[in-house]
Amino acid sequence: MLTPHLSDDQIQAFLDDTLPSSDKLSIKAHLQSCAECERAVASYQDVFEALDCDENFDLSKNFTRKVLRQTHKQAVGALQFGLLHIFFILAAVIAVSHVLLTYVNIENFAGTAQATSGAFETLVILVRSAFENLGDKIQFDGIYFILAFIGLLGLFVLDRLVLKPHFKTSP
Repeated sequence: MLTPHLSDDQIQAFLDDTLPSSDKLSIKAHLQSCAECERAVASYQDVFEALDCDENFDLSKNFTRKVLRQTHKQAVGALQFGLLHIFFILAAVIAVSHVLLTYVNIENFAGTAQATSGAFETLVILVRSAFENLGDKIQFDGIYFILAFIGLLGLFVLDRLVLKPHFKTSP
């Protein structure tokens, strides 16, 4: 039954007094000859004694949430997971397009394209015409940027406050 050292299960069964008497005797004999196993048993006894002490302490308000985050969990409500990622992606796209449309002179890119290659110049001309056509149809005076920001802020609030994740432990 005994291996070179006692296993955790053997030590716990020995301390819980759930072993047959023959196994108890062989473990006691092993403990007399093995200092490492004797230290392990003493360490388990210290843990059990500490757990038996009735320390009146209050658990923090977020104790359950902290424990569930550290254990295997399954989040209920998969919608909440992706909304924050969508928020940041949309915010980045809106900010980059607003900066490009407001502060970047597309004509400078055409000059650079002429110096490098004709293919790049064609690409820049296509992008420029797309932005010019878009600018003709929609006036970017900042109101769309503000409305998009407010919409994304609302999405963020919805994600953080309304759709709080609910956890259930797996079986």
